[in-house]
Amino acid sequence: MEKTEKSIETFKIIGIVLIIIGIIFTVAIIVLYPSENKWAGELTLIGAIITTVGVYMLVKKYEKNKRLLFSYGFLAIFTLLIFVTDFVDIQNNNHPPRFVKSKEVLENMIVYKTPFYDVYRINPNTQNEYYIVDQKGEYTKETIPTSEFNRIKSGIDKIINYKDKYVGNNTNDGNLISHLPLSEYGYTFEIDSKNLGLSIDYKTESNKIDELYLKKSLLYNSVSIFALIENAQFINFNFEERDYAVTREKIQETYPNYAEVVKNNELDKNNFNKYIEDMMKDDDFVVKEFSNIFE
Repeated sequence: MEKTEKSIETFKIIGIVLIIIGIIFTVAIIVLYPSENKWAGELTLIGAIITTVGVYMLVKKYEKNKRLLFSYGFLAIFTLLIFVTDFVDIQNNNHPPRFVKSKEVLENMIVYKTPFYDVYRINPNTQNEYYIVDQKGEYTKETIPTSEFNRIKSGIDKIINYKDKYVGNNTNDGNLISHLPLSEYGYTFEIDSKNLGLSIDYKTESNKIDELYLKKSLLYNSVSIFALIENAQFINFNFEERDYAVTREKIQETYPNYAEVVKNNELDKNNFNKYIEDMMKDDDFVVKEFSNIFE
């Protein structure tokens, strides 16, 4: 009897040690191993198994069926917690998933298939990289909404939050500019309340920015600001070595289908995506319209 109690106590100590090792191992892998490392998912699950073995040893005093039930239950909960942690990491930190069944690398995206959802990594390894987690299976690589810019930051669903009747609301105008392309280069801005305009000074030279990206950004920013700030009449985009100026009148008269995007000061989000966001993917369109508006 005494020998059995000593054995149970020994198993308990071993179990506690394994639990501690398993938890430390799992956390270390999550923190230290990049999620795209091909061993990240497997090593994380090994940590869960080590922890579960420790739980099994810890409850050695119970009959076998109860020990198995308790251990399998713990493994399920622990594994679920790991998957939830991975999901939150993708959503909040823009990291690839750890638990990948398949990975497809395309020209402008990487598609990850996981056991519970698909992850689309748009514009990978660029300053405009963003992630879309498809939990419902509603997208394919052909239908996933893509943008030349970071759609989570600069898409209409985000920037429409800064729609305003009047230029001059310093906080609102600043928030809008900070969510538009080119803000990644740093900027300051001034409001001309008398003449109803904005001057945005970017902290870089325009010739240090990819020419096509610059043209796409200035077109997108111009239409977005005029569409969202109802009484804005002009915008000056100032770089360290040159400036670009545009007026509301010029955009309204020149930019194709602008009238379909804004009708009676009401912005149509679907038409915004169709005539503005999607058109930024057409390089010939961008070059032509940039020339019409800015040159």
